[in-house]
Amino acid sequence: MRDWRNAVTHSAKPLRADRHTQQPNQPKSIWVKADRRNPLVPRDTKRWRSLYRGRASVEREFGRLKNEYGLAPLRVRGLERVALHADLVMLARLSQALARVRAMPRAA
Repeated sequence: MRDWRNAVTHSAKPLRADRHTQQPNQPKSIWVKADRRNPLVPRDTKRWRSLYRGRASVEREFGRLKNEYGLAPLRVRGLERVALHADLVMLARLSQALARVRAMPRAA
């Protein structure tokens, strides 16, 4: 159960009273600040497990790109050259994956 006492509302201004009911307007939604102990998606749920699996696979691929394909120790300077280097590394990685898939025998 989430503790809503520390939730941050949309505005820090005092709420104005509604003309018809003379009661203060309530915000339509509440912004909840998530932290390590109170995540937005509760742990030990199917949704959290699927999100974490996806994140783990992305982080694994980023690690491969940095360590095995030379994205960590860059020898170029400038945003354009770094972008070109990263694009060429991605192109090489995708072409290797395509060649690997094409080399597999198809099941009849």
